[in-house]
Amino acid sequence: METVTGRENLLKRFLLVYGYLSLVLFGTLSVGLFFHMPAFDKGGVLNWTVWDDMSDHAPLMITVIYFVWSIFLIRSSRNPRAYASFLDFTMWANLAHGLIMIPQGIGHENVSLQVHDGHSMGPHPRWSHRLSADLAWNLR
Repeated sequence: METVTGRENLLKRFLLVYGYLSLVLFGTLSVGLFFHMPAFDKGGVLNWTVWDDMSDHAPLMITVIYFVWSIFLIRSSRNPRAYASFLDFTMWANLAHGLIMIPQGIGHENVSLQVHDGHSMGPHPRWSHRLSADLAWNLR
């Protein structure tokens, strides 16, 4: 039987908590987008969480992907070693995403260094959190 290290226990807890928080966040966003709630429309109080007008299909597709990703984060919390490939993919995919988004955010005409159309408060910073968890996993 394999012993579980302190780092692995910490990673398990992080993946579990982060997975459930993400599940609630992206489940809520997905339902709101699916039902075209006015709060997500341009000028709505939650519009900062989406990329475009409600009629656009991209926000719902992306939030559903993050919802499913959250489920796999929860599943991987039980046995991170069994999900090493998923965690490695998560790390590299989100690193690539972040490397693309940083110059786009900096070069955007309506953007300060802190906010890309409001996304510093929305889903985009997720890559840095997942990256941190995955880097911790890779330090095993």
